[in-house]
Amino acid sequence: MAKISSVESAAFFDDSDKIVRIALTVISALSTVMFPRIADAFSKGKYDEISSYVEKSFQISLALAFPMMAGLIAIAPVFVPWFFGNEFLAVSPVMMVEAIAIIPITCSQLMGMQYLVPTKLTKIYTKAIVIGAIINFVINIPLIFLWNAVGTAIATVFSEFFIAIFEFYYVFKKIKPSRAFEGILKLIVASLIMFVIVKVLTMLLPTNIITAFMEVLIGMVCYIAMLYFFKFQMLNSIVTSVVRKFRP
Repeated sequence: MAKISSVESAAFFDDSDKIVRIALTVISALSTVMFPRIADAFSKGKYDEISSYVEKSFQISLALAFPMMAGLIAIAPVFVPWFFGNEFLAVSPVMMVEAIAIIPITCSQLMGMQYLVPTKLTKIYTKAIVIGAIINFVINIPLIFLWNAVGTAIATVFSEFFIAIFEFYYVFKKIKPSRAFEGILKLIVASLIMFVIVKVLTMLLPTNIITAFMEVLIGMVCYIAMLYFFKFQMLNSIVTSVVRKFRP
């Protein structure tokens, strides 16, 4: 891989990071909705209700996170030159790597903003973020010299997984959301099928805005069809939540 300047590397990572964070706003909105409900249940000592909220949040959020990750990885070669320009083609591999962070970020947001903060365990949430930031900084140093902006993306993925695992340890000691990961294999398989279809379209079709939108639309339809075929139980809840969020 050709070496590029640290300024260019930082710019490429920043561009990639913005797109990934935009994709995460839908999931962040769910955390905002659930926060007061969990805080209210905690104040009333309704711990079974808290577990139920966490279970549903995990199922809905992961059902959105997996296709977001797969979709970004698949369309990055088409999306980047259209959105940023051909001079920013180096952003594409960075985005493809950083998209993996969508999964741990989703999990850490759920545990942090939907359990640790509303149940007054903010210290644990803060500790996870701080330690994750330190790990990110330390492993960034060698990785950025090896792989430039891609190295920074790898460091981000690694640190985000650490934060999620750290929070899992504390949250699952307090509550037992037994159904939190129910149907996760169906989500992974549906996302992989969607990824393959979109990736094939990316290789066959010309690189332009029409192609990008068409691939996103086809990917969404394929993913939802797979969830319906696999009889994913939370499909109705997901559709209802999305409709309510965007209803005027």
